[in-house]
Amino acid sequence: MTIPPDVAVRIARFAPDRPTLAALARTSRALQNAAEARLYAALDLVHHPASLPILAALAAAPRNAARVRSFSLLPPRGFVYAH
Repeated sequence: MTIPPDVAVRIARFAPDRPTLAALARTSRALQNAAEARLYAALDLVHHPASLPILAALAAAPRNAARVRSFSLLPPRGFVYAH
């Protein structure tokens, strides 16, 4: 069964969170494109070693890196800027 792209986009829009989008992307090839487009559109990462695998994954998959429209690298929780 093939899901039309416009229907896949609508399904992805209803995903309430990132884990659901990731699950949709793994569900079928028809949903993968729409789910990954939303999943990678805006990335807000904390400056922490735990973020490195995400950056490495983007470097290894140019298709997903090209989907990023907004990228933020946030300071760690509790970080205070010194003037």
